[in-house]
Amino acid sequence: MNFLIASPPYTHIFAGVQVLHDLCHDLNELGHSAAIIFFHSGDGEEKPYQWSLANQPNLYRPGNKYVQLPLGNPQKTIADFLKNGILIYPEIIKGNPVGGKKVVRYLLVKDEKNYPGEFICAFSSVYHKNSDHILFKATTPDFMNTLDTVNWKHRKMDATYFGKGPKHVECSLIPETILIERDWPRDQKQLSIMLKNTRYLFTFDNNSAIVTDALLCGAVPIFIHEKQLTFEEMKKTELCPPIVTLPNIKDKNSLSFDADKMDQEIMAVQSNIKYWRESWRERVSEFALACKKHFSI
Repeated sequence: MNFLIASPPYTHIFAGVQVLHDLCHDLNELGHSAAIIFFHSGDGEEKPYQWSLANQPNLYRPGNKYVQLPLGNPQKTIADFLKNGILIYPEIIKGNPVGGKKVVRYLLVKDEKNYPGEFICAFSSVYHKNSDHILFKATTPDFMNTLDTVNWKHRKMDATYFGKGPKHVECSLIPETILIERDWPRDQKQLSIMLKNTRYLFTFDNNSAIVTDALLCGAVPIFIHEKQLTFEEMKKTELCPPIVTLPNIKDKNSLSFDADKMDQEIMAVQSNIKYWRESWRERVSEFALACKKHFSI
């Protein structure tokens, strides 16, 4: 089957972009033909996205497999590729600007909107009550681990992360912590070094891959609010992180939880992520079969 996936150019900063590019790669590895159509230079609201086919290597994830589509006549190329193919949009795209007849809406955040006539694939089981399929991926790389680290109880550094938090609440640096930003540290290996030395990660974004990164590096995530996902919803996610909150945002030591139980919960998440990593390609195959059945291809 042909799959055309709408995605921004590759970046390690956004886990959703990693998921879209890796989905393309693994569909190709499974024998399908999967390509990327890029959207960029817009916000999807006041400023419409620009759409393009492109073959420049710097737009793709290094080492991944992609179908390179002819660029001479993009409209004809897309129409031919989608004649018996499937178009995959992330939820950030409004409507059907590319004009696909068989559309999958991949919900990478919680989104309860209706998408009539589309196949709804949710990244997590808590993202949509009536999704047709679930396709979760752990994007955290293998070097995010606890090798050559000390237990979180013996670490001295604490960090704050805003992420998508400013869209939901007012964010401020927790006193006596270091601010981790989306573009700092500059790459994931540097981030792993920081997280391996972090005791508590105070996060204003409770729906971010950095929560997984922290747990795999043995740090304890501390959640500031539940406006993205409620704490009950978080317990039902595929990650199922331990829930610790900060009663007094001006006092990072106003925490109260069972330290021994936390060690057990971190180990459980680490084991859980191992399963999601190892089963990804099999679940991508199941996703492709579900699409084939839904669209009667």
